[in-house]
Amino acid sequence: MPTFDPLPPMPAPGVATAEQTQAIERRLIEEWQYPALLLMERASLAIARFLEQTYPNAPVVVMAGSGNNAADGLGVARLLADRGHVVRVLTVGSAQGELATRQMSWLGRRGVQVKVFGGSEQLGPEWVCLDALFGIGLNRPIKSDMQIAMDWVNKRHWRAVVSVDVPSGMRADSGENMGGLVRADETIALGVLKPGLLMDPALRAVGRLWLADIGFPRQLIEPLPGRLNAPFPLPATAPDAHKGSLGSVLILAGSRSMSGAAILAARAACRSGVGLVYVATGESQRDIVAAAVPEAIVVPLEESEGAIGPEGLAAMAAYFPRVRAIAMGPGLGRADRTLALVDRVLGTFKGPIVLDADALPRQGEAVASRTEPLVLTPHAGEMGRMFGVSAEEAQTRRIELATRAAQAYKAVTVFKGARSL
Repeated sequence: MPTFDPLPPMPAPGVATAEQTQAIERRLIEEWQYPALLLMERASLAIARFLEQTYPNAPVVVMAGSGNNAADGLGVARLLADRGHVVRVLTVGSAQGELATRQMSWLGRRGVQVKVFGGSEQLGPEWVCLDALFGIGLNRPIKSDMQIAMDWVNKRHWRAVVSVDVPSGMRADSGENMGGLVRADETIALGVLKPGLLMDPALRAVGRLWLADIGFPRQLIEPLPGRLNAPFPLPATAPDAHKGSLGSVLILAGSRSMSGAAILAARAACRSGVGLVYVATGESQRDIVAAAVPEAIVVPLEESEGAIGPEGLAAMAAYFPRVRAIAMGPGLGRADRTLALVDRVLGTFKGPIVLDADALPRQGEAVASRTEPLVLTPHAGEMGRMFGVSAEEAQTRRIELATRAAQAYKAVTVFKGARSL
C-alpha cells in the first residue's frame, strides 16, 4: 500500500495541469493498456488507507458529485465498508459515466446508506467528511445546488474535511475559486500535484497536502515541466576557504526612507555564504548600513533631490572587476534618476544580475540586451505593475505571468509567494 509523507519532504514530485494529467491517464489506458478501473481502484485504496491511518475508527461521510472524482469517493466508501467502518454517502447530482455507475452498483450491494443531499443531515463532530464533489476538470462557474452542498460542508464541525485530488470548487490549474470552495484540512493529490494546490489563492483551502501513488509510470511523469522543489541546501564550505574564495556581490539598494532594505539584502548575502559583500547606497545611508552590517563594504553614492542617479555609475563601476554578480532594487525608490542608474548598470556590467523590487522592469519596458544571466524576483504587486494588472489578478494568473516574464525578458523568473513559482 502507498505510504504518505507530507510535502515538501518528498523528492521533487511532478506538477501537472488538468490537461497534462488527463493526457497521462489517456496514454495509460490507450497505449499501456491499463484498465481505467485499475487507476480508480488504486486511487480509492490510497485514500481509504490514508483515512484508516490518520483517522482510525472515525465514521466517514462521502460527499459525491457526478464525475470520476465522485467515483473515487464511492470506491473509498465501498472499501471502508468492507473493513467494517461506519460509512454514509450523500450525493449531489446523479452519478455519470461508466465508472461512477459501476461504483454505485457495487456500493449498493454492501448496504451502505446512500442518500441525495438535502441540507438538513445531522452528523456530529466525530465524523470525517470526504469531499468528492468536483475533480480537476472543473472549468465553469458552480451551480447553486453544489454551492449549497459546499457551504454546508464548510459550516459544519467535522473531525476533519479531506478532499480528493483538489478541494472542490478550485480550478486545478490556477487555484481560482469557481464560485464556492471547500475548505479542507487535508488534500490528497492523486498521481501528480496540480498547480492550483501550490498557488497562493488556494493555500488556505488545501490544508495539509499529500501525494498518493496511483500507478503513474516514471516515464510519463519525468517529462513534465513542473516540479515541486524543496529548498536546496547551501554548498559546503571548503576547510581552507577564505573571503576571497567564496564569491562576491555588489548590491544596489536602499534610500532615505528604506535603509532597512539595503541592510536586509546585505545580511542575506552574508548569511548565504558570499565572501565579499559590497553595498552601493545613497551617501546619507552609508553610516546606517555600515553599522548594521559591519562585514559589508559600503559604496556611498552621491544624492540629489533625495535620490541617487546615473552619476553613481562611476563609483559602482570601480567595483565591477571585483564582483561576480549584482543585485539591484530593494528599497531603491522609483525616482526617474534612480531608475536611470539601474538602466546604466544593466547596460554596462558583464555578469549575472538579479532585479528585485524597484529595479524590476516597468510595464512595456525593455531590459538592455544582455547575454549574461538575468533573474527577476517580483511579488504579486510588482508582477502586476510589470503587466498592467492588479496584484489580485496577478495572483490568479501566476503561471501565465511568470512564463510571460521569463520569455519577454529572457530571464529566470521567481514569482514570490507562500509557494514561490
